[in-house]
Amino acid sequence: MTDATESSGRATGPVRRYVEDIDIVTQQTPRRLRRLLTALLIAWDMEELTGDSVVVLTELITNVLRHANVKRCRVTILGGSLGLHLHVRDYDLRHPRFLSSREPSEAAQVEEGRGLGIVSSYTAGLDIEMLENGKVVTAYLALQKAGVRDA
Repeated sequence: MTDATESSGRATGPVRRYVEDIDIVTQQTPRRLRRLLTALLIAWDMEELTGDSVVVLTELITNVLRHANVKRCRVTILGGSLGLHLHVRDYDLRHPRFLSSREPSEAAQVEEGRGLGIVSSYTAGLDIEMLENGKVVTAYLALQKAGVRDA
């Protein structure tokens, strides 16, 4: 565990971290990671984020499974007093499709590309960082505990 500060310099308290390198993402990987994330959130006293965060992590891992040419990834889960960061790093060079601004009638016809729009609706922030050999998709979910404001 490490201490962290937010951009204002105010201490945010200890940050809990879980990192896993997954050599081959399979159909069972999302289910296993949902169970793992649920257990971590209970241990970290962040249960209120369970519902939304398992949807987000499932979608991010499913994107690797369905769309990435290389079925290898790194999952990093960071929990702190203000919220939860979910990072999924894959080794596919293509930028993910983000179809969020379609007309409802047009969106109903699209078979793929809605996942990041769904993720965005569950999170306080979503970021995609393109790297030389892949990308990192980061989702942030804010805690709403008494005395803690959105980051």
